[in-house]
Amino acid sequence: HAQASLGASNYDQLSDHGLTQASHLASYLIQNQAKPAHILTGTLRRHIQTATPYIEALQQDQRVTHDARWNEFDFDQIVRLHIRQNNIDTKGYDQRAFFRLLKQAMLAWQEGVL
Repeated sequence: HAQASLGASNYDQLSDHGLTQASHLASYLIQNQAKPAHILTGTLRRHIQTATPYIEALQQDQRVTHDARWNEFDFDQIVRLHIRQNNIDTKGYDQRAFFRLLKQAMLAWQEGVL
């Protein structure tokens, strides 16, 4: 999916930049005559928002399936577990500090530490 709204009250929506990315992607795919028989996305709002400009630009009936098996892992759960395991105090964390924490948690998850 395009850029989501990290740090916003609702992460599951595209940021303004993400909406622009989705539009550019749709234009690119149309210009390169990409016409799939079937479009498959996850069920999250940001997935659907990313696909919508392309689906609309195709100007034809398009087979579209939204399947929860394509949804992402629960990054919030991974971050909470990382915080708990490492006794991290997140008071006063701004968006930049949270992003660093997210990267640390994801690395721990990838290494099998979580």
